Parts: sequence; structure tokens; C-alpha cells
Amino acid sequence: LSDTLSELLTIFNFLSTLLIIDYAASNCIRTFSNRQQDKLYHHWQDANTTAKCAKCRGNVSAFQGKRCRWCRSYVHHRCMASLPQECDLGALSYHVLPPTHIFPAFLERKSSSFRVHPRGTNLLQAVSPGPHARPLLVLVNPKSGGKQGIRILQKFAYILNPRQVYDLSKNGPEPGLHLFSTVSNCNILVCGGDGTIGWVLESMDKMESLFVHGRPPVSVLPLGTGNDLARCLRWGGGYENESLYKILHQIERATSVDLDRWFIKIMPKEGQRKKEQGDPQPYNIINNYFSIGVDASIAHRFHVMREKYPEKFNSRMRNKLWYFELGTSETLSSSCKNLHEQIDIHCDGETVDLGQDCSLEGIALLNIHSIYGGSDLWGKSRKGKGRFFQLPRMNSNEKMQLQSRVQDIGDGLIELVGLESAMQMGQIKAGVRGARRLSQCSTIVIEWVLYSNPHIF
Repeated sequence: LSDTLSELLTIFNFLSTLLIIDYAASNCIRTFSNRQQDKLYHHWQDANTTAKCAKCRGNVSAFQGKRCRWCRSYVHHRCMASLPQECDLGALSYHVLPPTHIFPAFLERKSSSFRVHPRGTNLLQAVSPGPHARPLLVLVNPKSGGKQGIRILQKFAYILNPRQVYDLSKNGPEPGLHLFSTVSNCNILVCGGDGTIGWVLESMDKMESLFVHGRPPVSVLPLGTGNDLARCLRWGGGYENESLYKILHQIERATSVDLDRWFIKIMPKEGQRKKEQGDPQPYNIINNYFSIGVDASIAHRFHVMREKYPEKFNSRMRNKLWYFELGTSETLSSSCKNLHEQIDIHCDGETVDLGQDCSLEGIALLNIHSIYGGSDLWGKSRKGKGRFFQLPRMNSNEKMQLQSRVQDIGDGLIELVGLESAMQMGQIKAGVRGARRLSQCSTIVIEWVLYSNPHIF
């Protein structure tokens, strides 16, 4: 009896192994081809839910049919022979980069030199599947939005070709950008906060020459704390677990707009020498805004705290509470008092009067109209009826004209505003007040008069 049981167990283990191998083989997909091909064929997997058969329109229950990994079509076992073998990628054909259009790229010898491929590209190249499709490159920051980034990374890898989805925490955005640099029609989706968007745009700046068909447009899935750029571009203030199919549909229907980006150059004044070597300039492009004083002090302290204690900054709500606490302590300390006495500002060659009405504790250069998670520092015009932000009184016709000017993210102009205190920042956040409008111009020069205050950033 023991010998019989032993033989039965051996047969059972053997059959189980065969089933596991067969299941793994059917679920393992090819994400690229050995050479470029024109036709993609269905990749059938066992159906694990009930759906309509693509051929007879009858119900396909679990284990009664197959499901295509690419087009999501269900079909009965008995109907498979009468279904075309070629796959059209289904409802997501606009966004999917099929494996037939991703193939190995070999080193090319030109003028006794080899073409160098960035780390992590796996020597693959891609081409556009056709004029009616715009494959989507998805760049996900898994550290953004708590655990949202990890889940989104997994979901996009499931509904698209996994070769289209990249984890930014591993090799950054360069491998994905390099693969898509030869695709003539494509879109990019950045899943993360404003800092992640800036990271991707900076990488695209460095790879400008590789984009054979021009830079692709960038869309945003907001996973950060403030998500001000996403708000400005109408992608929302935060991802609330909406269907990713809905997000893809919105990208398909979206229109492209131009976004101004501003270059910062920091240098010592003429006739002065550097007394000590400071930190290197980390980034020289403004995407959202640039601030000096009270706002920058709070943001800098928040950044230092998050780098030191990342476990305390694991949700959007907790991050906002930290901002509130740091803002309260800044109100009590007033570390940036009388900032207007320490700097001179010239806008398009004209000096700006910073001491008007009351002292300033901060200034901000605004490229977009959303800041602090949806607040509007520039405010609204006084023209018309209705409830508008309370703005300081103007003493000249020129400043009254400034009062009526509007913001535009692609007009080639940047807005300069003044902040009186951390308390005023709270009023701006509540929507009852705007910052003090100082100028709207195309070039700004900021000169430091004093260097004694270590709390100015």
C-alpha cells in the first residue's frame, strides 16, 4: 500500500509540475521581437472571469475559453479556430507600443567610433506602429503618493506593454526616453509630483538631440503633495484611484499647450570675490515658481525633514500637516523679516519698489497660477462683479494696469509678487487674499545688498 501511495504522489507531483509549466508559459509574454514585424498575433491565456465571446457573443466562463493578453478579447475554445489570428490591440491600440515594433538595436560603427547607449536601455529600439497611434511612455515615481506609485506601476505594466512602463527609482527616466526617442508619434505620462515632472523635463533637455521627431508632449498623473503644475494643466489636484482606462481616454482627447520654462543664472556681483565656496547650484530651470524668503524657508525645512524622516511623510494629508506646522513656527520666529532691505530687484531694466505700503518677508517668481496646492498668488482682476481676492491699493496708472493683467503659462512673461508674512500665506491658502503684485516681465535681476541673514533661501 505504501508503494502504491508513493507512486500516486509521484504521478500527482509530475502532473502538477506540467500544469504549472503550461500556465507559466501561457502567461509569459514577449515584450519585443527579434526583428521588426508588421503583424501581431493574439497571445491567448486561460480565461479567469466571465465575459462575452468575441465570435459568438455568448458568455465565456472561467476555464471555458481563452483571453488575449493584448486586445483583451475573450473567446470560447470551440470558436478559436474561426477567429482571425492577427490581433488589433483592441480599445487601447492608440496607446500600446506592440512588441512587433520593439527590436534589438546593434552597435553601429561610424567614423571609427561606436554609438553609446545609456545604461538600462538593453540595446532596444522602437518605431511608431502607424499614424493613427501614439504609444504612451509611462514614467512612475513609486515614492510619490504613499503606495499609490507602486500600484500604478503594476497596473500600467498589466494593461500596456511592460516595455512602456518605467520605475524612476531604478535608472531614472533616461532608459525610457531613449527607447521612445525614435518613435515618431508618442506621448509621455509622468506619474508623480511636481518634482518628478521637473526631473523628467530636465532629462529631456539633456537628451534633446536624440529626439529625432521632436520632443513628445508630456501629461501628468498627479501623485505629489501640492501638484500645482498638474492643477494648472487641468490634470487635477491628486489621483483618487480613478480607472486608468479613464486616464488613458483623457490623454487621447487632450490638446497640447506651450509651457514657459525659465533659466536661472547665479553669479557674484562685479568687483566682488567669493569668500567661501557654497553648495553647487542644483537646478537652473524654473517650471512652477521660484521664491526667496519666508516661503522658501518653509519649503527648505520641509525638504530637509522629509529627507531625514521619510517615514513621517508617507501621505498627502500628513505632508500638508507638516507644512502647516512649519508655517506656524515661521510665523512666530519671523526669520525673514525686512527682506526688502536686503535685495534690489530690476524687472526688464527697471527697479521695483519693494518698500511700498509695508515690509516684505518674501518674494516669488510665478510661472504658473497655482501654488501651495491650488492657491493663486497673482489673484484675479478687480474688473467685473463677484467675489475676488483682496489686493493692495494702487497709487499710479501703471500699477493699476498691472492690477488688470492676467497670467498665461505660455506668454513669455513671468510674474513677480511680494509676501508680507507666513500669516499672509495662510490667508492666500484660504482664498481670502492675494499676494502683492510687483511686476510682470521677461527678465528679472535680483541683487543681494546684505549677506548677514542665514535664513534667506
